[in-house]
Amino acid sequence: MLGRTKPRRGRARYAIVALLGLLSAACPNGRAAEVEYLDTQILHVDEKHVAVRAGIEIRGGQQKWFRVYFQVLRDRKTPLALPDGKAFLAHWADLFPPVGIANAPYTDLRMPLPRTQIAAAAESLPKGKQTVLWVVCAVWDAQERKFLGSGWPVRSALLVTTSPAGKITAVEAFSLRSARPRANDPATTIKAVKCTLDTRHLKLQPGVALYKAAYADPSKAARPAEYLLIGPEYQAGLFSPDRGPFFDRIDTPKKALELALLDWGGSVLIKTARQYQDIARSLASKGWPTQYLKAKPPFVGTDVEEVAGLGYRVRATLIAHDPEHKLLRSLLLLECRVSPDGRFTSKVTELIKAPSLSLPAGAPKPGQPKIAMKAKPYDELVRGLLTEIGSQRLPEYVVATGDVASIPLSKGRDPSQFKAPD
Repeated sequence: MLGRTKPRRGRARYAIVALLGLLSAACPNGRAAEVEYLDTQILHVDEKHVAVRAGIEIRGGQQKWFRVYFQVLRDRKTPLALPDGKAFLAHWADLFPPVGIANAPYTDLRMPLPRTQIAAAAESLPKGKQTVLWVVCAVWDAQERKFLGSGWPVRSALLVTTSPAGKITAVEAFSLRSARPRANDPATTIKAVKCTLDTRHLKLQPGVALYKAAYADPSKAARPAEYLLIGPEYQAGLFSPDRGPFFDRIDTPKKALELALLDWGGSVLIKTARQYQDIARSLASKGWPTQYLKAKPPFVGTDVEEVAGLGYRVRATLIAHDPEHKLLRSLLLLECRVSPDGRFTSKVTELIKAPSLSLPAGAPKPGQPKIAMKAKPYDELVRGLLTEIGSQRLPEYVVATGDVASIPLSKGRDPSQFKAPD
């Protein structure tokens, strides 16, 4: 990323734009500029703004000037129209890639889109319905006087609901992170253990296999091993946001739920409000700090809602499981959006905080209240409260076969990070 660039204002900037435009025309670099659109996300929606972020990479753009916009579209070719008939087109800023850098990535381009403009365009939307709009990034080549490429493949959805009178009553994002699998490097290989997946609905695509690669120094990683999905050309971590495209199409709620829960093997789903309250009341009676315990959670249970044409919303409350220490940890609310092609985003909210594994009871981090209980007694207390009706233990999902194989790492990775299977 070439810095977290922010849009600028002022007359001085426009003088610089004009100067650089002349320089660009006088010193052509002989290479047609290209743009790869890496990602477009809707970060959040509030009463005043729709906050968006994009990532792009400009290639062959030395000594050239580019203007970056965010667009709102009805479909791939139809822009959202404002009352004056003009297209919804928000100017973010202008870019002049540094000299000497052939490929210039800008991965954190942020901008608030005014909701007033979206509201002004509501007259062109169907009345009394929910309409899917699309937010994309667009890059204008000032020298060639044209937009480069298309941000449509990494678009982000905005759901706009109008009243029968045509007024906007709700604006909601259905934003999905673009998957970024890594290319295999056949020249760099390690030994790893082949694994299978214990899933009832998810199926790996043909030619994809799962492997467990043990770290040479587990203390430097969150897990003692890395689980890799490896296809004919690309790979991704099983517990990474890039895993979705390695599975068959996510076309049922059960598949969407399993994809969202793969990170949480061995954890415990909390299915009923009564089960949650039993745990919360018991911990409160032990003096649990109120900052670490939400008495009224926003949601309890599991729920998968289909969003027509876009995918699924998944919500689940669960108690995380630490496989290394074999202890139950914090109680969490998991919220995910999943697309049919496997792209997804997730958000985790801590509802009940578990005691620290590294600090003794009564020794909190500076500025934080203490939890007068150690991790193991907390685990025993919570397990004792779990009921068959109110909870459900998730499978571990990954099953090692014991077979060892040679697998490629992705380009740029160091094989010395891993060790051969025991």
